[in-house]
Amino acid sequence: MWGDLGVLGVLLGAAGGVTAALTPPSLRPVLGSSKGVSESSSLTEITAVVNVIESSSSAMGLRLAGLKQILRILEEEPESKQQVGTARAGLGTKCAGEKLVQVAVELLSTEVSEKALVAVMLRLLAVLMAQYDWRVPFATEGGVRAVLACMRHHSSSALVQQAGLAALKVLVGAADGEQGGGSGKSLPWNQGDAQMMREIFASIGSASSEGSASLLSTIPAALSTMQRVPGGSSGVQNGLLVVNMLMDGHRGLAEQLSSCDLPVVLQSCWRDGQSIGCPHAVLALRAINRLAEHQLPLGPEAAGREAPLDLKGVQMLLGRLEDDALSKEVVVALERQLCSEGSVTSGQVSQLLQDHSCFRLLLHSLELLGAEKAMTLSILRILNKFLDSYQEDALPWHECVEPCVSSLSAHSSNLETLLGTGVVGVGGMELQHPLLGQPREFLAPPQLLSAVAQQVLQEVVGFLHRLATASKDCVVVMCHVGTHEALSKALEKHSTAPSLAPALLTLVTDCEKYASLYKKLTTSILAGCIQLVLGQIEEHRRSHQPISIPFFDVFLHNLCRVSSMGMKEDKCWEKVQVSSNPHQASKLMDRNPRTYWESNGSTGSHFITVHMQCGVVIREMSMLVSSEDSSYMPCRVVVLGGDSPATIRTELNMVTILPSDSRVILLENMTRFWPIIQIRVKRCHQGGIDTRVRGIEVLGPKPTFWPIFKEQLCRRTFLSCTARAHTWCREICQDREQLLHLFGRLNQALQHEQGFADRFLPDDEAARALGRTCWEALVNPLVQRITSPDPDGVSPLAWLLSKYLESVELPCRAMGCRAAFDSCVRRLTQLLVHVDPGGPEPEETRAAGGKVGKNKELPARAAKAVVEKSSGLWGVSRCWRGVVQQQVQRFLEAAGQVPDFAERYCRLYQCLRSATEELFGQQAAFLLALGQGFAGALLQLSFLSALHVSEQLARYLDMQIQEFRRAAGSTGPLEQLQQFLEPFVVFSGLELAHTFEHFYRHYLGDRLLTQGPSWLEGVIVEQIGLCFPSRFPQDMLSNLAESEELQRQFCLFQLQEQDKQLLELDTGLDEVLRTTSVANVPEVKVLALSPRCWPVSPLCYMDNPGRFFSAALSSPLDEFANFCWRSQSQLGWECTKPRRLQWTWLGHAELQFGDCVLHVSTLQMYILLCFNGSEEVAVEALLQETGLPADLVHHALTPLTNSQGILVQSCTPGGALQLNQAALAQASGHHLRLLPQQRYLRTEKAEVSALERKRNVLCCLITQILKVEKQLQIDNLVFRVMDACQKGELGPGVQFLSFCCHSVDVLSCILHLLNQGYLRRQEGRPHILEYISSKPTTPPSSQVQPQVAFQTVEIKTASSLVFAERRKTFSTFR
Repeated sequence: MWGDLGVLGVLLGAAGGVTAALTPPSLRPVLGSSKGVSESSSLTEITAVVNVIESSSSAMGLRLAGLKQILRILEEEPESKQQVGTARAGLGTKCAGEKLVQVAVELLSTEVSEKALVAVMLRLLAVLMAQYDWRVPFATEGGVRAVLACMRHHSSSALVQQAGLAALKVLVGAADGEQGGGSGKSLPWNQGDAQMMREIFASIGSASSEGSASLLSTIPAALSTMQRVPGGSSGVQNGLLVVNMLMDGHRGLAEQLSSCDLPVVLQSCWRDGQSIGCPHAVLALRAINRLAEHQLPLGPEAAGREAPLDLKGVQMLLGRLEDDALSKEVVVALERQLCSEGSVTSGQVSQLLQDHSCFRLLLHSLELLGAEKAMTLSILRILNKFLDSYQEDALPWHECVEPCVSSLSAHSSNLETLLGTGVVGVGGMELQHPLLGQPREFLAPPQLLSAVAQQVLQEVVGFLHRLATASKDCVVVMCHVGTHEALSKALEKHSTAPSLAPALLTLVTDCEKYASLYKKLTTSILAGCIQLVLGQIEEHRRSHQPISIPFFDVFLHNLCRVSSMGMKEDKCWEKVQVSSNPHQASKLMDRNPRTYWESNGSTGSHFITVHMQCGVVIREMSMLVSSEDSSYMPCRVVVLGGDSPATIRTELNMVTILPSDSRVILLENMTRFWPIIQIRVKRCHQGGIDTRVRGIEVLGPKPTFWPIFKEQLCRRTFLSCTARAHTWCREICQDREQLLHLFGRLNQALQHEQGFADRFLPDDEAARALGRTCWEALVNPLVQRITSPDPDGVSPLAWLLSKYLESVELPCRAMGCRAAFDSCVRRLTQLLVHVDPGGPEPEETRAAGGKVGKNKELPARAAKAVVEKSSGLWGVSRCWRGVVQQQVQRFLEAAGQVPDFAERYCRLYQCLRSATEELFGQQAAFLLALGQGFAGALLQLSFLSALHVSEQLARYLDMQIQEFRRAAGSTGPLEQLQQFLEPFVVFSGLELAHTFEHFYRHYLGDRLLTQGPSWLEGVIVEQIGLCFPSRFPQDMLSNLAESEELQRQFCLFQLQEQDKQLLELDTGLDEVLRTTSVANVPEVKVLALSPRCWPVSPLCYMDNPGRFFSAALSSPLDEFANFCWRSQSQLGWECTKPRRLQWTWLGHAELQFGDCVLHVSTLQMYILLCFNGSEEVAVEALLQETGLPADLVHHALTPLTNSQGILVQSCTPGGALQLNQAALAQASGHHLRLLPQQRYLRTEKAEVSALERKRNVLCCLITQILKVEKQLQIDNLVFRVMDACQKGELGPGVQFLSFCCHSVDVLSCILHLLNQGYLRRQEGRPHILEYISSKPTTPPSSQVQPQVAFQTVEIKTASSLVFAERRKTFSTFR
């Protein structure tokens, strides 16, 4: 309707600026603003406007503005609910609806000459009547007559005609029949009101006097006017909708409109619509059919009989049939024009009735519209007209047999159901067909239905009898499609049999022996042809000579081509079972959408089980539902398949059904046979419990000879390829170099089969079947043989790949014979892994892994298909894994102790990674095999070798990370980060990962404490996080973030304490400012780190910071300690063991010497601050004062005393230190970074002894536990040892520093003690261990106090530095 308003707006604008009128000032106080008008107040405002309009003093402009204001209010309510005016605003006893209806009728009656007012009023009516149920009161008050009178008065105005037709469309309730038009829906229109509206129009038409034109003539006149207006198709469509609604079931109105030149207008609309392709052509044709239905003349030139269409009109009808959506109107019109006497000349009939496209389109329409009896009768009458001019080879008459038999079965089933259920009325065209002998108003609905079904049966039997009499070949087809059974069932359901039925049954029975003979002859001939074809294919494969049979490709194409019809329901399934009410199960397959099966049970327990005929692969399965069922309508349906009733577990599809659906496709284009299909209704709409299903439709495969031919072709191909594969395997066993020729042989064989498939096979499915057979028979046996090891333990493919890797390492590999060798190897491997002959069937793939967690069982065929597809790929990937493992083992043996081991290891990984991509591409299976090969080689390392490898790789990774951090502003190195970290990912899942994590977290701790946190560290840990089984690096980064948050809280706490102190002082602001020191206070930052994940050596402990630093630096540390203690108290931890802060030397600081800034460590800061009180500092004094090891102090002094350092160390005993004034003067105004190069302290000396001591502790714990328990199960022993390690004690007598260990570490120590003879397994119970030696394996427990680097200790904090006076001394400011 809003499309109509758009056209009206254009016409109003063209009529002289009527739409530009503004609201007069006199209306503004009454109306206010219409913006934001609520739905509840709209009627009130409309009422106020109506009061102004109906006042006698209102001018025309004011009335027009008021109508436009009402229109604006209504347009701002996009979807008003149905309302009847009940608002009272000074109207006395009259409601708003009655008042507005009276005003509208009065304006249209009295102001008929005012075109602008009439146009706006008609537009307002179209909007108003669509939103409020005031159509009947408006019509009874004379509104329809007023509208028609205004349209007649302004017959030449396109504006008024367009507005009038739009208003009439809403008044008669024709808006719902509009095709694709209208944005809003009009209010519901019941049949009683619609019939009343028709009677009002009929009374208007009959009230006209003789000699004067009827008011109804304005409707055809308006149609003619809008036809001549450019862009007036919307008006024409509205008028046709009105005409169709008025003539529907009302012969009197049809006669009155027919006398008003309506047939001529309809013919013109039909021709114009066909010529320009307008959508109103179908509406015009529908109106013509309604005139013919009432047996009225279709034109003035043919009074008393139908006006014929010329041959062009008939061809246009056929053009409509060529569309995908077949129209009932077209079928009825075509029947009328072809089957009525004298409609078309004999020459035109003979030309039309030999048209193949028209014949096939009629058969297609019979399939689509066959459920409607009237359409079946129309099509059968047209087909009988075609049969009048029968010629044997002119048309494919055999194709019409099966549709006719199907319609016969469907209508017989519908009749039985409708009469059995006592249907009392059916609407639609079925009861309005003009060909019924008895008028419908004198028949009860069941009798009428019986009459229609009887006539359908008579037409079908008559047509089939005529066809059988004319062609014996068609009788044979009738025997094949089951005409005898269908006709016998139909006769049982009808009391009166057609006169030709016995004759038809006799003809079909007599031809059954010929049908059997034809079937046997066809089978024999096809079998011989298939054997001939297979022999030629085998000869072609062996000799590579062209096939000499003429039209060989044409024969194969027709042999494998499917028929145009699929297998119907009754041939697809054996039986149907339901969860409840089994007596209603037959209604699911009766092809009648009016009947249904209703379940009885709880929600989710309803199912329908269909047992399929053996070998029938479903092409389409659909379910019929109806929105009329409301809460009984299914909402969620799951389709399952199984091989037996006990194995219905494989989910094939899940479908959500919308409330508007009527036919839902459940399955389509299945590629395997499922013996049992079960449809489970999981949920119904609106929370319903029971469900209703209107029907199940099953369409089977289209018949074809391809399965027979496919079986024979694949069997012979398999035998030929198997023999060829056996010969090649024998040659490879004798000489491995024959592998180099395997690519050429395989490629030639596969190209030969591909060429045959491209030239002769009809479709892709046939080619895929041949390809799978060749792959399974030729490639899979070859892959299995070349990947199986020879007696010397090396497979032929592994030997070839090793040679390829040796070739890769040689220089100038792309030159000469070596390049040809590499190319041959690459082509072979890519052929073996990249050629895909086709995977398993789609639903099998879904069952195998498409929906994890829903499939309870993997079907045997699906599992077999998946295994066969992946077996060759798995064999090649396993071979590549062995080759990689061998290469890595050789490298570890040769370069395990070289200084640049880690760099060489990464180069080896990149080399093998490149080789993997060259040979196999980006296949995930081979990238996984690469990692597994590296892991397998690393697992062969001894304990100490794995320890050394872990430390070397962790150190190399630390160096590279520092390089990346220095190049943080450059994008080049960062782009290589992921590629650089890839060699380390192979450690995940290995025992080596524990030692690698141990060393990595030491280097990570050094970087974080000296250089601070960085986003790069988080990215790296995320990339190689699988290499850290204990997740210590992740915990370190998380703890560092928590520590920084604690530092921020401490700063806020300091500010609060300072504010509190100032508040307690009763002094003014000026005094506070005078007493405040202007000295710079150093910034002190403390990091409180967890000992569980941070590795800190006890060598770095600082007992009391106040001994070494001034109060400016030490007092913030004390305050931080008090802050932590208070935090624990507030959290309720005072009853637990308080956490103690252990200070360390592992911080960093910034010192200022003049205008030079020095970046140093905490220990370096302490050394430099000593020069504030002395010009010379002895190294021995530093060692005695700090108590630190000499190597730690010398490590800190190295950057300070080098050639460019700021300190000079004398050669005297004790090593006195002095300031290097020259270096300090040169560094004036610069920043000097003097931090020592970080390294894991004493790594070289402690890497072996640390883990050896860890092993000794574990061995001691194992022996101590077994001494007490005597014997213990292995798993229990491992648990108790790990628990003791976490607690740091084993009873009151054995205490040590706690540490984390892995079950692999404990099992390794158990195997060591078993090999040493200290433990033994019990005979008969090998999982039970017992201790057999009294000699201790380790020092006494009192000596087991291993303070080693891999153990975690107390909390460490990094403090900041001291403050000194502003002079030429070192000053700490951060």
